[in-house]
Amino acid sequence: MSRNMYVTLCIVTASLVLFRCSLTIQDMRADAEAAKRPYGSFTESQIIAKSQPLFSALLPSQYTLSLVAERQGDGWREGSVHRIWNVQCFDLQNTRIASILFDADTGRAQQVSARLPLNTPRISMARSISSTSAVATASEWIAKLGYPGHWRLSEQPTASDQTWHVKLGTSGQTALLIIDKHSSALIYASITGRFSRYSGAQVGAKALPLFGELLRERSTASIRVERQHVIMQDGSSRRQWSVTCIDTRKNVLARSVRDADTGEIVLFTGELLSEPGGPMQHQSISSEQSISAARHWVKLMGYTQEEWRASVTLPRSARVLHLQLTTAGKSAVLTLDQHTGKLIFASVRTKV
Repeated sequence: MSRNMYVTLCIVTASLVLFRCSLTIQDMRADAEAAKRPYGSFTESQIIAKSQPLFSALLPSQYTLSLVAERQGDGWREGSVHRIWNVQCFDLQNTRIASILFDADTGRAQQVSARLPLNTPRISMARSISSTSAVATASEWIAKLGYPGHWRLSEQPTASDQTWHVKLGTSGQTALLIIDKHSSALIYASITGRFSRYSGAQVGAKALPLFGELLRERSTASIRVERQHVIMQDGSSRRQWSVTCIDTRKNVLARSVRDADTGEIVLFTGELLSEPGGPMQHQSISSEQSISAARHWVKLMGYTQEEWRASVTLPRSARVLHLQLTTAGKSAVLTLDQHTGKLIFASVRTKV
């Protein structure tokens, strides 16, 4: 090999190594930035900090722990999108010994699994805790996992050779806990329950009449239902359902937000809809027609019992008109297409 070829080969090799290093550094920076971004209501460091007391209670104090948090892809539960943090606990041999699944929005533990280390001293196999003690231990763990309240035994505990299976229940929630029969340690826990009095499938069904009338001229669309928690100005948290209507090209056509407890729509947004295939309409609807259309849309949003009055009609723009309706205890602001009367935006608030 000539000297020039050797030098060229060295330069190419060095360039490839530098390029590889730059990609690695970029990946590390991207991972670091991703770790700082919240998933749901928590960042990676926040959810790990939240899990540490639970792992400390689950495992012996002399056990050295390493914690890793992973964002799990959106899963479907009760017909809605559900985001999860999966925090896993490893020993010095990099063996996974425990894991906790957290609701990424609420921060509540929904599933816990753990195994005792092999070198953990065990109580004599001849001795085992009673079913009463197993229920008491399960109740203590429910509180530690962040679920206060009055939990009742939903059915009699069942025993295997090594464990007690305890099922507890409270309003809208059920829990299964597996307790080690000899050490009283928690082996597994799963807490399930509705996000609200409505399931995701029910919320999606409630949205169909409104979306159906708005988009009946359009091609086939799908509905995506998501849970969300909103922090109010006074620091309180409000649970809401977000229902998004998406066309076959993944374009968002409309979105409604419902109160998770009352089921009422508190916000609606949609695109400016003109009649497909037709020329721009120049004739605007009258004030009486706009008020009638606004009342129609408010009732279609689920406010059927109230008698809505037009309190303010705001100036029109080139394509839209704005109205405010009021009733006893509520106020609604609506934006309509001034040519078709179609709903573009609505916000309903409770009067203070």
